[in-house]
Amino acid sequence: MLRTKQDLIHNNLHNLHCYWLALGGQMVNNQNLFVQQAWPNHIWAENFQPTTILTQGHHSFEGKVTAYLDNEENAQTTKSKLMLMSKVIDTTITLEQNAADVFDKIVQIKPNELSNWVKCCETAFSYQIEKNSTAQLFHNKNAQIWAYKIDQEIVATAISFKSNNTLGTHQVGVHPNYRGQGIARNFMLFLIAHAAQLGCTEVSLQASRLGMPMYQKLGFEKLICLNKRLA
Repeated sequence: MLRTKQDLIHNNLHNLHCYWLALGGQMVNNQNLFVQQAWPNHIWAENFQPTTILTQGHHSFEGKVTAYLDNEENAQTTKSKLMLMSKVIDTTITLEQNAADVFDKIVQIKPNELSNWVKCCETAFSYQIEKNSTAQLFHNKNAQIWAYKIDQEIVATAISFKSNNTLGTHQVGVHPNYRGQGIARNFMLFLIAHAAQLGCTEVSLQASRLGMPMYQKLGFEKLICLNKRLA
């Protein structure tokens, strides 16, 4: 089925919404908003529209990060903005067809490895990750927490989250000591093939300015900016 840009935006945002709920997001009474009390500390509307309370803030949400769509579709991403990107994939792709030695280094982590995974992810993104929030994903059938290992050391991280026929990729980060080796690209190739294995027809993500060129080379389409700011 041919998907329009609006279809891709809708599926991308729906995946992000479901993923944040899986990390502990809850509806705010009578405000049609959702909030997370721990990392990643977001406040958002299900459709991510820029309501007044999101764009102007509210004292009760102090310290939280509001997330809403930027009406300027061609706006350049900055530190406070992410670019929604999606790729339509062929479900006949398999890991075997993309066989590479590096894929053997990518594994789903076990609960007893979460502390090391969080430490690597924090170093890769330069901000703190809430371990307890992430741990909730072990109990969600739609989520997988992935690690790229070299000599049993976690050097890169990723989370995949399935919603309908979309596989969202989140927290794809590489430890600074291992950058420049193509690890992030190989991780994404693995996740694209994994999405096809699950029967997904789209892979979605929200990219920083620095990450966009790599994702574009992998065939991801720029959609619209997601603005993020402190409430």
